[in-house]
Amino acid sequence: DLFSRDGANFGVVRIPVGASDYIAGDMYFTCDDLPDGETDASLEKFNLDNDVELIGVLKQVLEVNPEIKFMASPWSAPAWMKLNGALVGGGGLKEDMYEVYADYLVKFVSEYKKQGINISMLTLLNEPSVGALSYPTMDMNAVEAAKLTELTGKKLAAAGLSVDIVSWDFN
Repeated sequence: DLFSRDGANFGVVRIPVGASDYIAGDMYFTCDDLPDGETDASLEKFNLDNDVELIGVLKQVLEVNPEIKFMASPWSAPAWMKLNGALVGGGGLKEDMYEVYADYLVKFVSEYKKQGINISMLTLLNEPSVGALSYPTMDMNAVEAAKLTELTGKKLAAAGLSVDIVSWDFN
């Protein structure tokens, strides 16, 4: 049992930031999807519409084990932030999107907190060097991860959010 054993509470639940490779079919999404050619640097169109059911389940998990920890993990930035303009097929962040992507991650943590779900750990990207596959992926090398770790850490602190960052989440 992930949530308790012999009266002891433990466990970490990974929450995908957008779609993961476990999505049935190819209905991939992020929290800020836009038509081709559009951008949303202010994240005004950010939403958790695809997370409604998940949030409900996570609240039930908290009822069973209020000590459970949550780790948020994106498989890809929104397509409009990426060099390849797509969720699938790898592609790294555009140079001018590091700040926006850090804001995106902080907004996810903040919006989940408003739902009563405290994210205690945040990865910058699931499997950052997995390459171009047929599900959401994004390329990120160690230098890019270090830059993004610093940006995201500062923005989390400025937002008053105490979250550990896992900058290299690869197996």
